[in-house]
Amino acid sequence: MALVAVLALAAATAPLAAAESMAVQPDGKIVLLGRAWPQAGEIARLEPNGQLDQSFGEGGFVVDRRLPSFISLALQPNGDVVAAAVGGDLLARYLPDGSPDPSFAGGGVGGTDEEGQVHFPYDERGPVALLIQPGGQIVTGVNRDAVGGGATDAYLRRYDSGGSLIETPGHVPLPSSAISGTELTDLIEAPDGSILGTGWGYEYPNAPHLVLGFLARFVPGSGVIFDSAFGGGSGLVQLSYRSGEGRSTVASAALESGGKLLVAGKTAGTIMLARFDQNGVPDASFGEGGFTAPPISGPADAAAKLSFEGATTWANALAVTSGGSILVGGGTSQWGTWATSKAGTFCSDCPQPVLARFDSSGHLESSFGEGGLLRLHRPDGSTFAGGEIKQIVALPEGKLLVSGTVPNASTSVAPFVTRLQPDGRYDPSFGEGGLAEPRFPCSEGMTAAAKRQGCVAVPRAKLRLADRPGRPPSLHLRVRPSVPWASVQGITLTMPGSLRLTRAARSKLQVRAGGSGEGLKIYVSKPRPQHPQTTVFVKGIARAKQVTLNLPRGSLHLRGDRSRRRKLTFAIGAEFAERWGYYGGAGSVQRVTR
Repeated sequence: MALVAVLALAAATAPLAAAESMAVQPDGKIVLLGRAWPQAGEIARLEPNGQLDQSFGEGGFVVDRRLPSFISLALQPNGDVVAAAVGGDLLARYLPDGSPDPSFAGGGVGGTDEEGQVHFPYDERGPVALLIQPGGQIVTGVNRDAVGGGATDAYLRRYDSGGSLIETPGHVPLPSSAISGTELTDLIEAPDGSILGTGWGYEYPNAPHLVLGFLARFVPGSGVIFDSAFGGGSGLVQLSYRSGEGRSTVASAALESGGKLLVAGKTAGTIMLARFDQNGVPDASFGEGGFTAPPISGPADAAAKLSFEGATTWANALAVTSGGSILVGGGTSQWGTWATSKAGTFCSDCPQPVLARFDSSGHLESSFGEGGLLRLHRPDGSTFAGGEIKQIVALPEGKLLVSGTVPNASTSVAPFVTRLQPDGRYDPSFGEGGLAEPRFPCSEGMTAAAKRQGCVAVPRAKLRLADRPGRPPSLHLRVRPSVPWASVQGITLTMPGSLRLTRAARSKLQVRAGGSGEGLKIYVSKPRPQHPQTTVFVKGIARAKQVTLNLPRGSLHLRGDRSRRRKLTFAIGAEFAERWGYYGGAGSVQRVTR
């Protein structure tokens, strides 16, 4: 998806278009999405020079646990930020200072959350395209899990500026096959008020041959799912570049100053760029019959031949400069390091970000990068291993603002923003040598730092062992999460090897989770020579704030010489849940001195 102005994006009159991960305010400040684990919506705002805006949220960041991870954002005309979350069609609005707007949708969180939708932070289901109309109305392009399996179903929803649902103005139906799907990738508003959408559809068992990008026009208030007159009467324009090259995907769209529509994606292992008139008919003056797909090769070609698809290049983002040049950004595996193992041929550092610049006729501009292509490196010359470009904004002064993602050591992806000179060189006045990589809170996975910062729950346990001479020992354990937004799903207690459960332990064991013991499943491991400890597993807990486990007298037996066993070590673990999902918890160790 791309945040694209018809000519430039820093004027208040710039068109409001779809966005995935970045939006630029009229004052030049940059609003950027992050992704947190466990799930939470995260936003950052950067100053025009790439430094964190300390006046936004807390130190430049907003972390909102009312929602799962965000997937797209956009700006309303008054400067409010609208963000959409993974899963169903959940929306929230934030005031210019980053605080949640409690007036939005009557309670701060709007949209819908259909049952069964996945809220995993790195899933691509949900409102992947977010469009703000001139009056502030919100249009979402949503990919949701279709009924009956892993297929996806694409549709539009339209809300008023306050977050109340107006209508469902569009839908791209599933293909005929029972195992098939459609996905939207971008939305832009045409001058006549219609909404142009890009996406792709797939159909099994005929795939991969029937994977086709499409272009559609949706007319709010018309009562039809898409405009059947668009594209010369086809309604859904299928973007097949050449006969026999049926596989294509479309990721982004932009309007040129004359009203013609550009779309970018992938076909035959390379970037595809196409131009259409306002009615969805290919522009024959552009490229080859309206399409261009320049072959892109690199040193990885030979090594990658044995892989499923070979070395490829694709487009995610699209923008048009004030001079009429067309910028396409995405990823490539052409310069990766490929190796072959028993599992197959793979690339260890793919993809890498790539930027291409075309002239208005669809030809690569040789003056940009190397033959029109710029493989993005960090300012120090190192590679963005595993990174790709997600968005491009052409700034009025000719500079380019480029955002993307790259893996880091502790989570799946981390965002970056660069500002480039018109010729593709880094602008050293932005960020650190031209690059900004804000470190979002709670984005470090299950690391020790995340636990210390309260981003991940850990068990807070109180364990009491009563061991009086001449009487069987008893044990009392209470476990609760370390953060208020999590609940307990299950616990484990591993006892020292000298402490065993008696045969009557199962009937005597008592568990209470949130005041109830109903529905709990209890498992007790049998000690083995290589694992002499006994472990008690308690599962089936329905989101309890604390869990209590009692092993009363008569259920435990302490073996060996008591005087030699002054310190007993117990390992306690927990599985936690928060509102949008589950995750494995960490363990703690309790030492009891007798």
